[in-house]
Amino acid sequence: MVQKTMNPGGPFGARWMRLSVPWGGYGIHGTNNPKSIGKAVSHGCIRMYNKDVIEIYDLTPIGTPVHTIGKNPGQRLLSSGMRGEDVESLQWQLKASGYLHGKIDGYFGRLTKHALIDFQRSAGLVPDGTAGPQTMQALQKALEIKMGIEEP
Repeated sequence: MVQKTMNPGGPFGARWMRLSVPWGGYGIHGTNNPKSIGKAVSHGCIRMYNKDVIEIYDLTPIGTPVHTIGKNPGQRLLSSGMRGEDVESLQWQLKASGYLHGKIDGYFGRLTKHALIDFQRSAGLVPDGTAGPQTMQALQKALEIKMGIEEP
């Protein structure tokens, strides 16, 4: 999280916490329309009840890492030598799933490739060491199962 605003008003409700993402201005925020929570109307933001976003706002300092699990239709194919926040997100997911034992640095190097191949093998995917939509979907599902968000 890179920015915090109290009482931004309107559709952002009681609090706004901007996320650092390369593809737009997204954040965690409240809402002036609580009936919209849980529906695909936020265009990528994380929308919360005002009372809940007020509570986490005070507990969450700027610089806190935020990791989301979900679909990202604009994702690029990730492979060796690439850098970026999307590589860092891949590394975080591989580490949280128990495949990556190195550091999370946003660089798709040898350790990331080997961790990805190990995951692909265990998931019954082609172990090519590139992270495309099928691999990312399988990785997200595996992480959701591990975290108890979804049943196997």
